[in-house]
Amino acid sequence: MVIRQLLARVRAVGRRIQGLWLLSLIAAVGACGPTRTQVFVEVDERLGLDDEGLPDGGGAPPDPGPDQVDAGRDLTLDPDAVFDWEQTLPGGGECGPARYFGSYECEIALEPESLTIEGVINLPLIAGTSETGLLVSSGSISVADPLNTDPNTTVFWRTGLAGDLDCATGTLGAVSTPDQQLLGLSPVFGGPFDIRLDGMLDPDTLELSGDIEIRQQVGGQVCTGTWTTLRTP
Repeated sequence: MVIRQLLARVRAVGRRIQGLWLLSLIAAVGACGPTRTQVFVEVDERLGLDDEGLPDGGGAPPDPGPDQVDAGRDLTLDPDAVFDWEQTLPGGGECGPARYFGSYECEIALEPESLTIEGVINLPLIAGTSETGLLVSSGSISVADPLNTDPNTTVFWRTGLAGDLDCATGTLGAVSTPDQQLLGLSPVFGGPFDIRLDGMLDPDTLELSGDIEIRQQVGGQVCTGTWTTLRTP
């Protein structure tokens, strides 16, 4: 029992005790059979412990030295280092099949003042025949009547779009298709139209935007402006 209690106390202080002295002390306990009090007093004196087996000084553990504080830490690292992480959208940096949806705005130079035309653009992109090319598949664009203020009787044209996007350069070109649908009659800017989109893809912001030209096939009036679409889930 005395030897077992002695080993437990020695394990509590770990490396502060020397192996050879421990072995000799245990052998002395077994051979001489000293009393429990004599053995513990000698161990406490050697280790600097009080009667409760704690370090002298009111039971407070000794302050860790610099070797203990910095153990396992790379002192060559800068604790004040700051890292700037660039945030990107899911799918950012890619040019692949997706659907881009947005709007456009253009102006017609009329007297005494110009008119603004607005509409919606839908650009579904699918894989093309080349490794870096995408095709506009079943794209569409609407042309609203600038004089119609009744939301229930909006007069506009809708036409299809066809074209391609070159992922190597990020450039897009699209034009209107013959399948134009007349949903109303506009006395100011009626169709059919010849429409052309030129744009650039920003793969980081997932924005596809550029310039637009809408030209009447009859009448010859031209509306020029800009368009912007964003990649949709």
